[in-house]
Amino acid sequence: MEAREARPKFSYFPFGGGPRVCIGEPFAWMEGVLLIATIAQRWRMRLAAGQRAEALPMITLRAKFGMRMQVERREAVISHAAMIGSEAEQQEALMER
Repeated sequence: MEAREARPKFSYFPFGGGPRVCIGEPFAWMEGVLLIATIAQRWRMRLAAGQRAEALPMITLRAKFGMRMQVERREAVISHAAMIGSEAEQQEALMER
């Protein structure tokens, strides 16, 4: 606990910086993007009633009032393969033309 108290208030850098930056940072960013994409496939998010969306520019752009959302489950996700059918069905359709 003493080491934590001795550090400056905003000294936490999860991936480090400079020449000793964590080699896992690109993987973590990719994993985050894939996670968000997977969640967005299954869930629809809408701004909650009465919630204002206004930007608060700081070091990064943030939501001034937070982002309260309503989450709704999407209908069944149809895979690309299910939409186009099997390869044999595609070839059969081409031959009929």
